Amino acid sequence: MKTTSNGKVEPKVNEMSNEQLKEALYANNGAVTKAIEEHQAEQKKKINKAYLDKLKGSNAKAPKKRSVNEAGISENVHNGEQMVDVLNSFEPPFNPINIAHKPENLTARNVLGREMLQEVRETKQHKTLDGNARRAEFEILNKKFTRVFNQLVACGAPEGTINNAKSILDLMRAKRRGKVKEGAKTKSISRQSFNQLIEHVSDFLVLLNNCPEYDSNVPELKLPALEAYRDDLKLRNSKASKSKAEWSTSLVERNEFFNAKNSGYVATFQATKRSVKAQYGADSPQYHQVAHFKFNRIYS
Repeated sequence: MKTTSNGKVEPKVNEMSNEQLKEALYANNGAVTKAIEEHQAEQKKKINKAYLDKLKGSNAKAPKKRSVNEAGISENVHNGEQMVDVLNSFEPPFNPINIAHKPENLTARNVLGREMLQEVRETKQHKTLDGNARRAEFEILNKKFTRVFNQLVACGAPEGTINNAKSILDLMRAKRRGKVKEGAKTKSISRQSFNQLIEHVSDFLVLLNNCPEYDSNVPELKLPALEAYRDDLKLRNSKASKSKAEWSTSLVERNEFFNAKNSGYVATFQATKRSVKAQYGADSPQYHQVAHFKFNRIYS
């Protein structure tokens, strides 16, 4: 609050109602301009505060993507099998106009659904096993070729060969090239894919094959053993990639089977419940027997 020249108490602009602001507008031109500016400034502050509050809240965890786990997906088929048993017990018999809703056809869908779920489980297990086997082979790569590099130096290889070998070894180790800026990471994830690591190994072996000085009394550091190791890396990598692709394909096929808009598993069983409601009525015992069965689409 403030006191005007004539002794009246004048409220602050941000405390003014629309009517008070209107009165101030008609008082005099100077007061009008000032009142408008103060009011707009106050509104701008409120907008900025709301925006900042929103930004602060943006650090909160985003809501999790809606998903259904494997147990939830299996629950679809379990409910489907139970629902077919209930449909077969109806008197008078359930006789839908849509043949896709007939119990025998629903049973076929249940069988196929079980097969698809099993396929996903099996391909996922193969993916995990092959991925672990690949990881185990690649984990020893750096230590193995560090030993090879030390052996190369010990054999008295030319300086140029040693420098080239050191450059390849640095790539294997993900060491940054050139001068590293202060505070920057010394490791680089570039050229560290499994395929690129195999390329580094191949490059190192080409260098060794062209270096007559290189040899070793340690069997695993001899050239034939190193070439066999490279071939094993290729095999493990190929097998893991294939397993991952097969698992991914099985997921796509499973999701399409369950999620297809009109002809999918979930849509068909939900529509069958409506067929029961149509034939027997919404208040019928038959509909109440199937109404509680839930069928959820897969969002993962």
